Amino acid sequence: MLIVVPSYKRTACLRWVLASICRCDVSNIAERKQVVVVNNHPASREAVDHVIGEFADSSAIPCRALHRQETIAAVDSWFSAIAEFAVESEAVFLLGDDDLMLPWGLRDRHREIVENDGDMLLSDFASRIYFFDGGRKYWMSGSLPAEADQERRACRWDFLPAEHPEASFMSNHCYRNTASFRRGLELAFAWCDSQSWLARGIRTAMLPFYLPYTITLVGGKVLSLRSKCVLRGAYAEEAMRSAYADGGNTAFYNLCAHDIFANRALPLYTERLSRVCSAFRPAVIRGFLTMLFDRGIPLDVLARTFGHSGLKLTDLLSADVLRGVPRVAINLLGLRGARLRSMRRSIFLQQTERLFQ
Repeated sequence: MLIVVPSYKRTACLRWVLASICRCDVSNIAERKQVVVVNNHPASREAVDHVIGEFADSSAIPCRALHRQETIAAVDSWFSAIAEFAVESEAVFLLGDDDLMLPWGLRDRHREIVENDGDMLLSDFASRIYFFDGGRKYWMSGSLPAEADQERRACRWDFLPAEHPEASFMSNHCYRNTASFRRGLELAFAWCDSQSWLARGIRTAMLPFYLPYTITLVGGKVLSLRSKCVLRGAYAEEAMRSAYADGGNTAFYNLCAHDIFANRALPLYTERLSRVCSAFRPAVIRGFLTMLFDRGIPLDVLARTFGHSGLKLTDLLSADVLRGVPRVAINLLGLRGARLRSMRRSIFLQQTERLFQ
């Protein structure tokens, strides 16, 4: 079992991510166990090594670091680490550097993907924990699941995204390093590379979402487990500075996905993908104004992506376009993160050490 923890600057909460892994129930997992922290920020090398060193003697799961010599596209960093460290048919988990593994998160997913001979498994998550003050405090916006839902078992994933856990959230992902997984990953990269006008980091950002489709198309088996196995997190200081949650304009990523699923020239394209494409259209239209006012998206890039996606200017005549006005106003007025800023000195913030008592 390999757990890959991609890390980029968030060393303040990395120790709590590793602590959550260490407290997981892995009693049913007989194969080898290893955590690899993939540091994609060369300047953080010493800090990452220091955090890993804190667990050298106390963790039953060995942990090591892979330090990038230069920052590369996030998805390239994740999956090249899997290729380097995973052995054949080994179960592989991704866990973000601000997300926490729930105590049953490894046990239940490992059981389901191995017993069902799956190539990929998507699980659910609880939301959300915010880390404050350099990871010393936290605030939880939702309730923490007290125990696993033992009645939940995996089912076969199909082409209806609304019926399954969120695929774009990387900490929901579990794989087995099989030939079908590797072929599906190769196909997903080929899909992303069809958007050659986009920077690599942008065109590959939705690759995790494409993976269940590509693995299925190459003949692999994808499973869906409606059980919350991860607590989704965020670094509060970073979230307060960001114009959008989780670092990117969701509407633009929806537009990129619409383009992919509308592109009939893609390898192994099937008509089932055209039905997935239609699910993205309303979200693109609702978020169009946020893309138009996003200084991080050059107008020529937006125009080319929009034109290539098969959408037409007449699609923007819908009144749904106006639903993006509040988000644009929030961004222009700098109001995003106001709630988190007000929480910074709140009596509701808890000391992070209490998380694992």
